[in-house]
Amino acid sequence: MGFSYSVDPTDLSQTGWGVLFPEGSDPAIEEALEPLLNLRRAQAKNRFWRFSHRGGESSQDFLWYRHGAHPGILDTFKMPFYLLLVGDLEEIPFDFQNGLDIQLATGRLSFEDVADYARYARGAVETEQNKQAQRDRAAFFVTQNDTATSNFAHAVAEPLLQSFEKSATRFDLETYTNEHATKARLIETLSDASSPLRFLLISSHGVALRAGQENQQLIQGAVVCQDWPGGSRVQKEHYFAASDVPQSANISGMIGFLLGDFSGATGVTEEIFYGFDNGMSSTQTRQKPFIANLPRALLSHPRGGALAILARCGRSWVYSDGSGAGRNLDWLRAALEDSILSLIQGFPIGFSHKALARAYSELMATPSFLSEELGAQQTPEEQLALDWAIKANLRNFMILGDPAARLL
Repeated sequence: MGFSYSVDPTDLSQTGWGVLFPEGSDPAIEEALEPLLNLRRAQAKNRFWRFSHRGGESSQDFLWYRHGAHPGILDTFKMPFYLLLVGDLEEIPFDFQNGLDIQLATGRLSFEDVADYARYARGAVETEQNKQAQRDRAAFFVTQNDTATSNFAHAVAEPLLQSFEKSATRFDLETYTNEHATKARLIETLSDASSPLRFLLISSHGVALRAGQENQQLIQGAVVCQDWPGGSRVQKEHYFAASDVPQSANISGMIGFLLGDFSGATGVTEEIFYGFDNGMSSTQTRQKPFIANLPRALLSHPRGGALAILARCGRSWVYSDGSGAGRNLDWLRAALEDSILSLIQGFPIGFSHKALARAYSELMATPSFLSEELGAQQTPEEQLALDWAIKANLRNFMILGDPAARLL
């Protein structure tokens, strides 16, 4: 968890809250975020922090040697539990963020335009300060284009939907599965003016282009909808990208789970292990690491955007023939279910995301993982491959947005 069990994870004056900028960052970005920073400063009181990241600095150097935040129970007078990183993946690398996440709860904001930072900050503050008493909407969007997406739907998305239906009675729930999970339906549910869409889970393939392919940075990780018939190249009419987010979207205060390939970022994880590359190596999917455009568009929507998006950095590892799929995905389903249940009970997304970190830590302590790390040959290759897929599915998620954001 990071902090003592006596600490209330919803009280920023106990947990602390901080923001981290790269050294030499544009002052206009910090100015654009000022409404959010002022709100968090008032809430965190003397546990509000403003940090800078030095190029090449490791998470251990930052936590231990520069700020005295050693392993164990987190001293929130030295380091806040919730830490918002502001910058792209070259300025603040994914490995640095992942290292912080062992002890902290991090989120990231990275936009091309300073105005997008301002829109996010205004929307987040307005959501917290002007919540209206009304029924909120939630939506599950689950495709089954092929064996891989069908396996994922049956093993992960459908059980999550059933759990949500039982527990999240405050929401009007919409479900779009199989032939109903079309691009037109997704646009329609985002635009519904009746009430804000507060929670969205999308289970699908993500658009995956090789490095150098046209529009890779524009559409990488876009949602491949049920419109795609499978077995052929994905066309524009088959996927939902940042450019498809409607101007009329009613998503102020939303928290989203985007579970498709590259839905969060590309180029931050190793994509090849034990034959899983399907002919596409990590060098073919990236030139430099970058954040996906779709979550950026959702977070910075002009009418009020999402508060946070949990998204995948890299591929979703599913056995397309069904072999090993159960054990591979059971860990992920259980961790995501715990995260979602925590979220709908009012806990911040950063705290809720810790369910994935706990599962990952438990797996790393199993003999097969230890033998992998030590280079031993005591476990059959297929077992190592399966365990690696489970590890990758749990590890490679990122919160985009404020980690202290919660469903209000």
